[in-house]
Amino acid sequence: MCTLDELLNINCEKNAAGLSAFYYAVQKDVLSIPAAVDGKVTTDITMESGTNFKKLEFVKDEAARMNISTQGPSKGKSWTSGVEFMHPKLRAELLVAMDKINNTDMIGIAVDTNGKKWILGDLFDALEAVDPNEGSTGGKGGNDRNQMSISLKVVSSLDPPYEYEGEIPLTPAA
Repeated sequence: MCTLDELLNINCEKNAAGLSAFYYAVQKDVLSIPAAVDGKVTTDITMESGTNFKKLEFVKDEAARMNISTQGPSKGKSWTSGVEFMHPKLRAELLVAMDKINNTDMIGIAVDTNGKKWILGDLFDALEAVDPNEGSTGGKGGNDRNQMSISLKVVSSLDPPYEYEGEIPLTPAA
C-alpha cells in the first residue's frame, strides 16, 4: 500500500516480492551490454554468434529472491547482488545443471514479480555460483526438507544491478 507522500512524489507501483523468471548466459557469450542511463539499460543486449540466454526453472512460491546490498569500508563501498532459488526434492537434472554453472562466469537477468527485469553481472564482474544458505539436502525424515538450493552472486566495485528494458536474447544470435 502506498503512502500519500509516495503517491505525490513517485509512481506508486505494485510491490510484490519474489522472482517470476531468471535467465542466464555465459559471460564470454555476451558481446555487449549497452550503457545504463539513470539506472536503466534501455536497448538490447547483444550476443556472440550462435549464443543466447537460457531460462532457469524454479518453484515460484516464496522460493526465489534477489538480494542487493553494499559491502566494504566507509568511502570504499562496493555492491553485492545475487539470487537464490529453491527446488523441492533433489533431482538428477538439477544436480547436472548446478554442475554446469559451478565455476562458470555468467550474466543473469532476474524478472521480479512486478515484471521488472534486472541485470546481474556485466562484462567485467561475473555472476557466480556460491554455496547456498539452506544447502541441498535429502533430509533426515519427518519435517526435514528435501530440496535443491542454488545461489548466484556478483560483487561489483562499480554498480548495483541495472533495470533492463530491452528484449532478453532467447534465440541464438546470427
